Amino acid sequence: MAIKRVIVMVCVVALMLGVGVKSEAAVKKGDKPTFTFTTLQRKKVSLESLRGNIVIIDFWATWCPPCIEAIPHMKAVNKAAQGKKVVLMGVSLDSDRGKMARFVKQKGMDWTHVFGGRSSREAAFFGVNGIPSIYIIDPNGEVAWVGHPANMDAPLRDVYLKFQDQLEGSASEEVVKEVDEETIKAAIAQMGEARKLLEKGDFAKIFEVLSQVDPQAGMDARVRKEAEQILEKLQRDVLNNPEAVMMLVQNPDLQKQLMGIQDQIKSVKEVTEKKVVVQQKPTSKKTNRLVNKKISDRVLAKKLKQAKIYAKSDREYEAYDVYEWLMEKSPNSDAGREAVDWVLTKRKNQKFMTGYEVWSQGKKAEQLLKTGKTMQKLGEVKSAREMYEKVLEECPKAAKEIYEAKDLLKNMPKE
Repeated sequence: MAIKRVIVMVCVVALMLGVGVKSEAAVKKGDKPTFTFTTLQRKKVSLESLRGNIVIIDFWATWCPPCIEAIPHMKAVNKAAQGKKVVLMGVSLDSDRGKMARFVKQKGMDWTHVFGGRSSREAAFFGVNGIPSIYIIDPNGEVAWVGHPANMDAPLRDVYLKFQDQLEGSASEEVVKEVDEETIKAAIAQMGEARKLLEKGDFAKIFEVLSQVDPQAGMDARVRKEAEQILEKLQRDVLNNPEAVMMLVQNPDLQKQLMGIQDQIKSVKEVTEKKVVVQQKPTSKKTNRLVNKKISDRVLAKKLKQAKIYAKSDREYEAYDVYEWLMEKSPNSDAGREAVDWVLTKRKNQKFMTGYEVWSQGKKAEQLLKTGKTMQKLGEVKSAREMYEKVLEECPKAAKEIYEAKDLLKNMPKE
């Protein structure tokens, strides 16, 4: 119980800091991992089979507060990915498979899920020692980014932009696969036999013959045209033939077979239409929510107003943070262009930038100290120590906070 509490508190720390728990990942950026997952439905899914897609792997658990906080964001990512070559896969480190499955269903987390368990081989393979943790793998199978869900949007857009033509302009393997001549010949022969049976009124036999036609053969115009004509005539003759109608009424299997034939012809047409669309040069592209996550003018105006207030109130370092945000998020907007001018001017001022760095590190150190003290009060000595040590490692210019961190470390009780 104590171990679980420590893990939960470390997750809370990650949420408070707005960053993920750092992980010395065995699988790191630039690697091309090969691994096979087993989904909740017991289906095997290998990373190799997902090549050609962006793969997002989310390590999480129901007992992890930051993971729960990240669910709405992951839902938004999943929604934006619909219809695109982006695969989202959650790997749970829960100990109760049933509870995790019910949680996923209750929360409407309708993407692929893997139950890793507390001794997760998936987490061990990837080198995960903190959650939530996201791995973004590009269409070539290379790890493009590792980090916290809150920080994933920008790198995800970068990967999408880099492979945009490949992700949007190519068809699936099913669509582009050439149909071999033998399949076409077999389909033509089956069509001929079906036509003869249709003339004889042998409805039971014709259903059997048509059900054997490979839908991929519909790529061939001759097969497609023949199949559509036969199906149209078949449906008309069945309706006009009392004997055939009675046969269908008395034989549910034949009804299902007829519906199956209709579905086959429909799938042939859909595959063909997809192929035609892919071969056509697109005249326009829909705005991709993963690529162009538009920020409203109202938000930009509010941020710009805030930055100006800070600048006029001798809070230029805070103004710099806001202007830099505007510059990065919307560089082509009016607010963004104004921010670019302001930020670039400040960056030329060495004295200002030195002061900003000291202020920025001091701000971060204050948050680390605050979190560490909270952990210490809760009896989480190890977690508190990590926070104080981070002050020394990551905030070397925060002199006041470093002095306090050293003093706290010196007087800390033994774990």
